[in-house]
Amino acid sequence: IEMSTKDAQDFVKGNKNYGSIFKTGYNTNAKQKYGNATTYQVFNDYVGAYASVSGVNSDNYKDGNNNEEIATAYHDRDYLFKISMLNANDHDLRLTINHNENSGDTRWRGTEYRPLPSELEKIVSSTTNYALQHNYNPNNLINLDTDLNLTNITLEREDENQKYENQNIRLKVQNHFDFDISSSSNRVSLGAQLQKENGEGPL
Repeated sequence: IEMSTKDAQDFVKGNKNYGSIFKTGYNTNAKQKYGNATTYQVFNDYVGAYASVSGVNSDNYKDGNNNEEIATAYHDRDYLFKISMLNANDHDLRLTINHNENSGDTRWRGTEYRPLPSELEKIVSSTTNYALQHNYNPNNLINLDTDLNLTNITLEREDENQKYENQNIRLKVQNHFDFDISSSSNRVSLGAQLQKENGEGPL
C-alpha cells in the first residue's frame, strides 16, 4: 500500500490560488474534541505550498455497559508542511516535513485487559519525518522515482525519566517502464533501496 498527502495544487478551485480550511468535531462518548486548520498557496504554474495543524483531546471512552476504560485518554498533535514543484520540464519535486506527538497515561508493560490506576504512567511518543521525492518522466520508458526519507521516533517515560530513540534513513530509486503489447498495457519496474536504522535507549 502506498499513500501520499495532497499537494497544494490539489486544493485549488477555479482561480482561487490561496485559501484556508478549518474543521472541528466532537465525540460525546470520550468527550473528544478535534480541530484542524490548513492554509495553502500556489505561487505560479509550478510551485505551491501548504501547512496544516490538527489536534485531538480525548478522555477515557466508555464501553457498551457504560464502564469507563482507563488508559484510553490521549492528546494528539500533528503538524505538516509540504512544498511541491510539479510539471516543470517533466520533473516533479516534493518536500514534506511532518511531526506528530501523542501523549497519555498508560501501562508500560503487561497484558491484563484493564490496568490498575496505580500502574499508569505518562508516556509521550513523537515521530518526525522529512521526505524528499523526485520524479522524472519524459517518456513511457523513463519514469524515474527517487525518494529520500529521514525519520526520527522518540518515546519518553516521563515519570521514569527514560527516553528511547530510533533513527531511520531510507533511499529508494526506481524506474517504471510502460509499454504496450498488442492490446494490453504493461509496466515493468526496476529499482533498489538502501536503508539504515539505529536505536538507542536505557538498558
